[in-house]
Amino acid sequence: MRTMILQLKQWLSDRWLARKRARLERLGREIDADAERKVQVAEYNGGLYVTYNGVPLVYSDGATILETLEDSREVYRDYCTNQHRAQL
Repeated sequence: MRTMILQLKQWLSDRWLARKRARLERLGREIDADAERKVQVAEYNGGLYVTYNGVPLVYSDGATILETLEDSREVYRDYCTNQHRAQL
């Protein structure tokens, strides 16, 4: 009987960990998609800007705009990940 209880406990623990991993992976994919959708590059008044939801925020010349975009998306992902981690 004791072994059956221990097996059940282990199975529940494994199941809980698998669900938690799946939830974290799904959350990571959602954050990545959100960053791609919200943080973009747009032209405004003749210059290229990194935008958030279409609002120009950071001016960058053409040579470094892609680096600035990726850095901005990474900061956004990090911020969202930390916000969600605090809620978990």
